[in-house]
Amino acid sequence: MPGTEVLTVQPAASRATGGPAGLSRIFEGNALYILLLGVATYALYAPALGFPFVYDDIFQIVQNGHLDSWHFLPLYFTKHAWSHLPGVAVNFYRPFFLLWMRLNNLVFGHEPAAWHLTTILLHLLAMVLVYRVALTPRLGRAAAALAALLFAVHPVQVESVAWVSGATEPLEAAFFLGSFLCYLRGKPEPARLWRLASLGMFAGALLVKETAAVLPGVIAAYELTLGEESEQPAQKRVWDVRQAFARFIPYAIILGVYLAVRWWVLHGLSHSATTVPLWSSLLTLPWLLCFYLRLLVWPAGLSPLYDVVYVTRFMEARCVVPLLVLLGIAVSVAWAARKEQSRRMIFFAFWFLLTLAPALAIFCLALPAEGFHDRYLYLPSVAFALVVGVGFEVWFRNTKRVGRVLAILAAVGAVGALAITTRHQIPYWQSNYSLFGRASAIAPQNEIAGLNFAAELVRNQDYRQALLVSQRAILYNPQSARALGSAAAAAFYLADYHQAEAYYARSVELDPTRGNLQYYLGLSRLRLGSYDSAEAALQAALRDDPEQRGVHYALGLVFAHTNRWQAACGQFATEAHNDPGNGAVQTALRNAEAHLARPDSSAPQTSR
Repeated sequence: MPGTEVLTVQPAASRATGGPAGLSRIFEGNALYILLLGVATYALYAPALGFPFVYDDIFQIVQNGHLDSWHFLPLYFTKHAWSHLPGVAVNFYRPFFLLWMRLNNLVFGHEPAAWHLTTILLHLLAMVLVYRVALTPRLGRAAAALAALLFAVHPVQVESVAWVSGATEPLEAAFFLGSFLCYLRGKPEPARLWRLASLGMFAGALLVKETAAVLPGVIAAYELTLGEESEQPAQKRVWDVRQAFARFIPYAIILGVYLAVRWWVLHGLSHSATTVPLWSSLLTLPWLLCFYLRLLVWPAGLSPLYDVVYVTRFMEARCVVPLLVLLGIAVSVAWAARKEQSRRMIFFAFWFLLTLAPALAIFCLALPAEGFHDRYLYLPSVAFALVVGVGFEVWFRNTKRVGRVLAILAAVGAVGALAITTRHQIPYWQSNYSLFGRASAIAPQNEIAGLNFAAELVRNQDYRQALLVSQRAILYNPQSARALGSAAAAAFYLADYHQAEAYYARSVELDPTRGNLQYYLGLSRLRLGSYDSAEAALQAALRDDPEQRGVHYALGLVFAHTNRWQAACGQFATEAHNDPGNGAVQTALRNAEAHLARPDSSAPQTSR
C-alpha cells in the first residue's frame, strides 16, 4: 500500500531484502556481511588493546574493592555505582554494569588489554544488532551493512569503545537493541518466548544504564509509524492500537518496579549537581541538540569534555538560530518522508530524539563541565546510520549505472573518512596526559579538562606549563578553590613560594575544609620563613586530618626553626611512627634529640 512501510522480522530465507536485485546478490547471506563488518571494526579499534586504564577507570576498576569478591554482590543492587568511594554523586544505579566489571575483574584482574578486548567485543555485538535492526525496515543487505558499518566506525563511538569505563554504552545497547528485535519477533500471538525475552532484555538494559527507560517510547514510535496497524482500515486500526497498548503493560510494570527500586537506593530518581538555573539550561537545549547533530554529520573537534556557554534570554542568537536550524531539519524530514512515500524517516527521527532525550535531561542536572559527552550519541547514532542506509539505497535504486557507481563511491568515501577520523581520535585515549591535553585544547574553559591536564603536567614535571594551564582556569573561574590549588602546587614545585603562598591562602579561604591545602600553605610559609603563620596552617591541617602524612614533620621543622626542640621531638616522633620508612624524618628526630641533649637545651625557647 503506497505511503506505508511494514516493519517486521521474517526468517532470513523469506525476508524481502528490498533494493535492486543485483545489489542484494553481491553477497548471498548475512554471515559474510557480519564477518566483514566485524573484521573491519576490530582492526580499527585494535590499537586500544595496548592502552592502560585512564580517567575514571582508575577509580571504577583499580581502586574499586567491591570488584574483588562476590561478597559485595548484594551491594551492586542496593547501593549506587560509586558507593566504594565516599562523597561521590549518587545518580548512577547500574548493578549489571558493576556485575560486568566484576566478571572482567574475576577473569582478567587488572590487565587492561583484556578489558579493552571485551569492550571492543561488546561494540561488535552492538554492530551486529544494528545490522539486524537495519534489515527490518525493508533495507537490502548492502544498505543494512552500510548502516551497521557507519554506526561501528563513526568517531563519536571512540569514547565508548577505546575507554573501558565507556563500556556502559555498548553493553546497554546490546540489551536495548536485543529487546527491540525480540519485540518485533514476538508480535505474532504464539511467539510468547520472544516477548518474554524482550521484557527480560529491557530489564537488563535498565540495570546497565538508566537511559534505557526510553525503549517503550521507541517501540511506541515504531507502532505509530511502521507497525502493522498502519496498514489497516480506521475501524480495524482501533482494535490494533488497543492490542498494542496491551503489549506495553508489561514494559510499564518493569519500568515502574525499576523506578521504585532506584528511588529507594538513591533516595530519589536523580540529584542535581549544577548551579545553573533550570530555565537557562532549557534555553540552551536547542544549541545542544544542534551540537549533537553536528557531531554526527561533521565529527571534527571531538573531545572527552567540552565548553558550554549557557543561554540566558530567549531572543539570544544561541537560542534563536538553533531553533531555526531544528525547524529546517524537521521540515526536511517531513518532506523526505513524503517524497519517499514512507514513514521510515519519521520513525528514525523518533528514535534519535527519544534515545537522545536522557542526554538532554542529564545536561540540566550535571555539572556544566560534564554536561554532555560523545558517548551519549551511541544509541542515537543508530538512527543516523539508518538514514544514511536508506539514502544510499534510494539513490542506488533510482539511478542508472553511472549513478549507482557514484552511490557506491560516495558510501565508500563516507565510511573511509569516518574510519580515518576515528583512527586519529583513538590515540588520545592512550594516556591521561594525551586525553586531558586534547580536552584542554578543545575546551579551554572547561575546568575539569584544564585541572586534570595541569595535574598530568605536574606528574611529568612540566611545572611551568602546569602553572599556565591552572592560571587560565583561574581566569575563567576566579572563585575555584581547585584551580587556585592547582596553580599553587605548580608554583610550589617551581620554588616560587611567594606565589604559591598567595594561591594557597586564597584557595583555603574559599574551601577551608581541604586539609591538604592547609598543609601545603604551611609548607609554603615554612619555606618563606613565616613560622607563626606556617604553624597556624599546619595546626589547621592536623585538625582536619590528624593522620595526614607529612604534617607532623613540617610542624616539627617549624618548632625546630623556633628552637622549641621538645615540641619538635614530639612531632618528629609522631611522624616517624606514622611513616617509619621516611629517612628524612628519622634524621630530623635524631638531630632534635641531639639538641635536647646539649647542656644549653634548658634555655628559654622563643618563637619568631
